[in-house]
Amino acid sequence: MQIFSIFSHRKKAKHANSKVRLLPGNRNKGNPDILIAGYEELALSPSDKASRASLMRTYEKMLLDDKVSQVMEIVNSAVRSMPWSVVSDNPEVAEFITGNLNTLNLKQFVGNLLSARAFGFAVFEEIWEKDLSNPENPRYRIKEEKLLPYHRIEFVTDKYAVLRAIEFDGEEKPLEWFHIFTYPQIKPDSYHYGVSDLCKIYREWFTKDILKKYRNLGLENFAFPIVVAIYDENRYREGTREWEELLAMLDGLKDDSRVALPSGINPSSGELMPGVRLEFLEPKFGGGGFNAFERAIENENRAIARNLGLPDDLGFSDTRTGSYAKSRTEMQLYLQVVNDIAGIVEKNIQKIIDRLVFYNFQEASAKFKFDLKDETQP
Repeated sequence: MQIFSIFSHRKKAKHANSKVRLLPGNRNKGNPDILIAGYEELALSPSDKASRASLMRTYEKMLLDDKVSQVMEIVNSAVRSMPWSVVSDNPEVAEFITGNLNTLNLKQFVGNLLSARAFGFAVFEEIWEKDLSNPENPRYRIKEEKLLPYHRIEFVTDKYAVLRAIEFDGEEKPLEWFHIFTYPQIKPDSYHYGVSDLCKIYREWFTKDILKKYRNLGLENFAFPIVVAIYDENRYREGTREWEELLAMLDGLKDDSRVALPSGINPSSGELMPGVRLEFLEPKFGGGGFNAFERAIENENRAIARNLGLPDDLGFSDTRTGSYAKSRTEMQLYLQVVNDIAGIVEKNIQKIIDRLVFYNFQEASAKFKFDLKDETQP
């Protein structure tokens, strides 16, 4: 095999034909903070000075949420596992393309493409090789699609929003080196950075995060309640030896959870020192307090799942029993979401197919197809 460059033959974009409106303020680089527009009034998003890198870190933090990661993986897994095929009038073309995609490990590549659902885009370094197994008819294959870190990528455009280069680690690189996936598509408000599906659940994730913090704080106070010492003010006066002993005893309870007592003192009586009675302030989880947090968190989980395309009655949420017809309808909605995302990925993979055909067969054609799931079946 021989590594080589064939990018000089690719067609260049003609910005004269561009119909995309100007970026705000003629800004040629950077991404509008897409969370600000919806939630600025609620102060639930990063400040308006937040960089795109900080936005990526927010998405990474959201993916650590158990429900977010579960729902994203359920949908992504359904797309990754879809059967696929390459259709062409020329059997040799179909066989060659299919072989290259198998060598490329298409399932892993589709998984990397689907990471754009979280970050809005995915950029791959496209590495080619020359196959000399048949010297008389050499073929050009894609050896690897190497996913690049999101936080190190910038799209460089002209004032008409036509993509000119990729900035990687501060250095501009030619577009011909890369394969780009913008999810779900290039739009005037996000351009080549796409729109993350996580934007739809930012409010719910933020609220759930706060609820969990308060619930955990209550559990911590329940496990380690605040100690209140009610003492005889005539016996314990500030500055006396007895006062210092009292403070030392309380410090022992707080720091070491142990205390030394003289003989004759019974801890079960509630008095660890003469004239001192201890009480413990515990959070009032009675009356449904703790369960109220759990119910609120579960409500946010359901909202997260619904907004990401996973209905209630598919067995992934704590829901009541329902009718078979309702479950079937929700399964059809779920399959529709899976098929829609698969269709977006299918169009992006077709760009790779077109390049492979162009460099190897010139006038031939081939089409990549997912075997979409039947939405009419139960």
